[in-house]
Amino acid sequence: MPNKTIYVTATDMPLFEEAARRAGGLSPAIATALRQYLATQGPAMDTPTTETIELDVTEGPRTVRTRFQGHRIARLNQTHGLREVSYSIYRTAKNQYALYTVDRPDWQRWSHDQHMWEQPETWTPDFHTTHERSLAVFPTADELVAQLPDDLTEAARHAMDAPAVHVLDI
Repeated sequence: MPNKTIYVTATDMPLFEEAARRAGGLSPAIATALRQYLATQGPAMDTPTTETIELDVTEGPRTVRTRFQGHRIARLNQTHGLREVSYSIYRTAKNQYALYTVDRPDWQRWSHDQHMWEQPETWTPDFHTTHERSLAVFPTADELVAQLPDDLTEAARHAMDAPAVHVLDI
């Protein structure tokens, strides 16, 4: 069983003895007091607040609105030929990792490359309108990173290892 040593001043000793008597031991008294203390303090400054995340996910021919609690910890983009793929990584309220992937035409490249129409894959209406959106949930960061392209794994690991909130005393 884990233990902690608490040093108590002589003037606080009667308080600790009375709390231990009422709670049936010092450990339950301290645990109850700590729970009450944390409940009144609100979220820790270095822990981001959980928010409702709403994403559109492609399921066959339809798009479904998907909702969960968490916060985004990284967004990475990559170009694959004529398409751009965006990867958003979320830490969920249950401390899992969600990977949201959006695959769409690379419109920025279109604005600079006048030869795009010469490529047959751009002739279909699906090329211009298809936005594949997927969501996958992973219990660990390692399992999530294994699903990313090799050149994004280092950036993803850095984002997941960085503090969620930078608290500045300025």
